[in-house]
Amino acid sequence: MKLEGKTTFVTGGRGGIGRAIVARFLNEGATVYSADLSAGGSLDRNDEDGSHFVRLDVTIEDECIAAMNRVQNEVGRLDVLVNAAGIEIEKTIEETTLDEWNRSFAVNVTGTFLTSTKIADSETLPYSPR
Repeated sequence: MKLEGKTTFVTGGRGGIGRAIVARFLNEGATVYSADLSAGGSLDRNDEDGSHFVRLDVTIEDECIAAMNRVQNEVGRLDVLVNAAGIEIEKTIEETTLDEWNRSFAVNVTGTFLTSTKIADSETLPYSPR
């Protein structure tokens, strides 16, 4: 139980790699907040895994702030943040539209920036990655 007593937050936590990270953290005894666009995530599975689901679009600043406030209100601290939310474009560059490119950049880059900075900016949510 290496993570017993620790609070973790995983973006993209209901699909793919994020779901596997959530399962591992739960197995290690952590309190896990699993953030995604829907409870079923990209795998469209609604099975309960024991984590605290947070509906979150990582590209929207206010939603990132609200997610961090929820952790603060419920637990008071965050020990581990994993930015696993991500999308891919399964097209050639010639077939990719600018809107698709911008959405990919918003999720994969801006989303990581927002979730990371909303923790760093929070005066009320101690972040102690030890």
